[in-house]
Amino acid sequence: MAGADNEVFNTRERPVSNDHNDLQSMAARTLADMLREMFVKRSFSLGLAATEAPRNVILGGLEVTPSGSDLLVAPGALMQESATLTPAPGALDSNYRIAILRSAATVIPPSPAGDTWFLLEAQMTEVTTVSESRDILDVPTATFLPASVPKQRERRLLFSFVTGTATEAPVPTGGNFVPIAMVFRPAGGGAVLATHLIDTRTMWDAEAPLRDTLALGSLLQRDRGQRFLLTSSVPGTPSNSMLIDAEAFVAPTRLWYTRSGSLNVTAAFTLSPGTVLSADTWYYLYLASWQGIPIVSVLDPFSTGRGILVLSAVVPITSLLKNSLAVPLPAPFGITDLPGGVGVCVAALRRNAANTGWLTAWSVGNNEMRIVPVQVTTATPATAARTTVALGAFIPKTAKTVRVRVSDPGGFSVTAPNTTPAPVLLSWLPVAGGTTFTDDYAHTELDRKGGIQWVVDLPVVAAQSFDFIWSWSVPPLTNPDPLLRFEIIGWSE
Repeated sequence: MAGADNEVFNTRERPVSNDHNDLQSMAARTLADMLREMFVKRSFSLGLAATEAPRNVILGGLEVTPSGSDLLVAPGALMQESATLTPAPGALDSNYRIAILRSAATVIPPSPAGDTWFLLEAQMTEVTTVSESRDILDVPTATFLPASVPKQRERRLLFSFVTGTATEAPVPTGGNFVPIAMVFRPAGGGAVLATHLIDTRTMWDAEAPLRDTLALGSLLQRDRGQRFLLTSSVPGTPSNSMLIDAEAFVAPTRLWYTRSGSLNVTAAFTLSPGTVLSADTWYYLYLASWQGIPIVSVLDPFSTGRGILVLSAVVPITSLLKNSLAVPLPAPFGITDLPGGVGVCVAALRRNAANTGWLTAWSVGNNEMRIVPVQVTTATPATAARTTVALGAFIPKTAKTVRVRVSDPGGFSVTAPNTTPAPVLLSWLPVAGGTTFTDDYAHTELDRKGGIQWVVDLPVVAAQSFDFIWSWSVPPLTNPDPLLRFEIIGWSE
C-alpha cells in the first residue's frame, strides 16, 4: 500500500486500527498536496522568495444549467483549501480537500416574493455512504453487541444560496464557500432561463499554466499578439459598436473576450453606471475579473470569454494600463465597485464631435493606429529653436515606439522660385530637459504651399514628453505658418 515503506512493521506484532488509518492518511495527503502545488497561485519578485497562495479551484464539471424550475449541477470535482471544514484535518492530513460530485445533482432554487439575484455556492462535505452491522465490545458487560458502524465515507458537495437584490448579485460568502453560479429568479419563481445564469466557477484552466510571474517594476504582464479591435464607425456612418478580441494576463489569471460580430459597448451590460457620454471625450474599455473570479457571462449570447467588460471615463494608469480609480460595475455585478488597479484597459475610444459614435480606430497584435490622432499638440517653429512638446496622450509604458505625424497645414515656401528647397531638421530628446539629442530626421520638401507633413517613429524611453529642435537654412522662408502640429497617430509594443 502507498506509504507502507514509511512505516516499520513487525510481522509478529498485533496491529491496531491506527496503523491502517495512518497509511490511508499519508496516501491521501500525498495526492492532495501534489494537486495543491499544481494549482497554487505563485509569484516572484527580484531578490525575494516566491510567494504562494492556495486557492479553491474546479478541476472540471459542476456546470449549472436549467432544469425546469430547478438547477442541474453536472458531475465534477472541487479542490478546496480549508483547515476548518469537518472533519478537521489531523497531523497526517492535508488541508487541501478533494470533493467529487459523481452524478448530476438537482438543486432547488428559492422562490422569492420579488425579483432577486442569488449566488449558488458549494463546499466540501463528508458523507457516510456505506454502514454495516458489527459486533462491538461493551466493556461494562464484557459482551459483544451488534451496532451499525460507517464503513465508507466520501467527500461530496453541499450547495447553498446567498441572496442579493433585484438588480445585483450578492458578494460571495468567502471562507469555506466557493461560488459556482449566479441565478436570477423572478417574483414567485417559475422556469429557470439560460439567460438568467452566469457561470462563476474558478476553473483551473482559467489560470496561465506553468507560468510563474516576474514583477519587473510596473511593467504590464500580458500575453502578446492576442488583441484586436476595430470600431464599427466609418465616414458618414457613426456607430457605438466595435469588433473586439482581447486578452489580458493578470497574474496568474488569464482574462479574454471575443464576440461573433460587433459589440455595442454603450449598452447597459457594459457601460459603467453614472458614465455620461460626451462629444470629443475619451473613454476606456476595461477587462476584469469579478470578486477575483474570471466569470463567464451569458448575458450576451454572442460573446465568449472569461472576465467582464466595462466602459468608463476613469483614466488608466499609464504605466500599468489599469484603472486608476474604482469603477462602478454594470448590473448584476454592481454590488461592489471594481477596485483601482484591477481592470486591464483593452481599448481607448474617443467620441465623435456629434456624440453619435466612436472615432475610427484599429488595433491588431501589439500595434495601435488611429484614423483620428490620439493627441494634437501645436508649437511655434523658430530657427534652431528648442521646443518642448508634452505628449501626455494614452501611450502604454510597454510601447517601444510612438508614431508622430508632424505637419504644417499652411505650407512653407522659399523666397526665390526654383531655388533648392531648404531642409528642415528634426532632432528629438526622449526625455524633456535632457541634453543629448538623437540623430536628425531630415525633410527637404518645403517648397510647397498648401501643407506638408511627415511621419516619424520615435523610440520611447518611459517618458510622456519629448524635446524637439527645429532648424532650417537659407534661403529665407516666406509664408511661415505660425504653428506646427504634432499628432500621435499610433504606437507599437
